[in-house]
Amino acid sequence: MIETIPADAFAERLISLCVRGGAGRELPRKRRDRWILYRALQSRLVAGGPLSEREVTARIQDWLLDAGRDFATDAVTLRRELVDEGFLERDEYGREYRASRAHERNVCFEEPPADLEERLEERLRSRR
Repeated sequence: MIETIPADAFAERLISLCVRGGAGRELPRKRRDRWILYRALQSRLVAGGPLSEREVTARIQDWLLDAGRDFATDAVTLRRELVDEGFLERDEYGREYRASRAHERNVCFEEPPADLEERLEERLRSRR
């Protein structure tokens, strides 16, 4: 059965996951929560077309220094998980990455609210 995550539920849960604090914590155990994080990362990674492995890794590292700073993981592991879970696909040589819809065999998302990034940034600032 394919799960659909509504826009408001996605936004609320993403903000909650990113601002609750606790440096060094693992990625969420619940698959639904990991999907929410992966979808948020996917939207940051694919703007502007295909990216090189280095570009994808750099953007994930930027996310880990910002919204994902409390998660105890690294960019390479996240990049692999995004591919394994169907949020990114790479060419046969592993050189170019682009958005994938393969995750839709398990989960679909409504379009997130247009102001989601601003809401997340505001909550992160208030936590600092």
